[in-house]
Amino acid sequence: MSHLAAIKSRFKLSFRQWTEREASIKPLHYFRILFGVIWLIYDLFDLSYGLSAKLSWIFTMPLHQPMVTALLVVLVICELGVVCGLWVTPCLWAAVVARALEAYYFPVNDYLYFCVTAVILTQINFNRDWSKPVRVWPRDVLLFQTAWIYAASAFLKMNPHYWSGGDLFVRLNYTAAVLPLPYFDFYRHWISEPFFSASLARFSIVMEFLIPLLLVVWFLEKKRSRILALFIFLAVFGIHGFAMYGLNVYFFGLSLIAQVSCLLFHENSKF
Repeated sequence: MSHLAAIKSRFKLSFRQWTEREASIKPLHYFRILFGVIWLIYDLFDLSYGLSAKLSWIFTMPLHQPMVTALLVVLVICELGVVCGLWVTPCLWAAVVARALEAYYFPVNDYLYFCVTAVILTQINFNRDWSKPVRVWPRDVLLFQTAWIYAASAFLKMNPHYWSGGDLFVRLNYTAAVLPLPYFDFYRHWISEPFFSASLARFSIVMEFLIPLLLVVWFLEKKRSRILALFIFLAVFGIHGFAMYGLNVYFFGLSLIAQVSCLLFHENSKF
C-alpha cells in the first residue's frame, strides 16, 4: 500500500510541476494569429461563394442557407477577434460552438480539428504581455495532439485500398483532370503510373508513423535539437505541400504546418 501511495504522490508532484511550468508565450501568440488567419480566409471563401450551403444536400440533415450563413458570420467575427487579440478566449469559445454545430451537420475532420485546437488555445492566457512567461502545458498538449493526428492518419491508411495505391491513384488523376492548376507533363506521367501511386502511398504511411515518433523524441530530449525539429518540419511541409498541389487539400494542411513550426521553433531550445 505504501508503495502505491509513493507512486501516487510522485505522479501528483510530476503532474503539478508540469502544469505549473512557465515559458515564453511568443510561440503561442504566433500560432494564435496564424490559426486565426488561416481559418478566417477559409470561412470568408465559404461565406463569399456559399460552398457549405451548396453542399448541404449531400448530408442527411441539411442546413438551410440562412443558418449556414449565420454560423459563418459568427465564425468570421470570432476569428477576427482571435487574430487581433480582442477578447481571445470568449471568441475562441464562441468559434468552438459555431464550428461544432457546423461539424454536426458536416462531419468533416477539418472542423473537428478546429474545435479541439481552439479548446486547447482557450486554456492559454493571451492577455499577458508577450514578454512575460505563462504556463505552457497547453503547448505540450498541442504537440501531442499533432503526434496523435499523424499516428491516427497512418493507422487509418493501413488498408488495402490506400496501401495498394488505388485510392491515391484515383484522387490524383481526378484532381489533375478537373482542376485548372499548372500540372506539369512529367507529373501527369508519374500519376498515370499505378506503381508511382503505390510507392507514394506507402511512403506517406511510413512518414506519418515516423513524425509522431520523432515529435516524442524531440519532446523528451533535454536539449532539443534544431536539426531534428527542421527534419520534422520538412516532413510535415512535404506531406501537406504535396496534398495541396495534388489533392486539393489546403487549409487543414496549412494549419498543421503553422502548428508544427510554432511549436518546434522558438527563441529557447527548451519549453
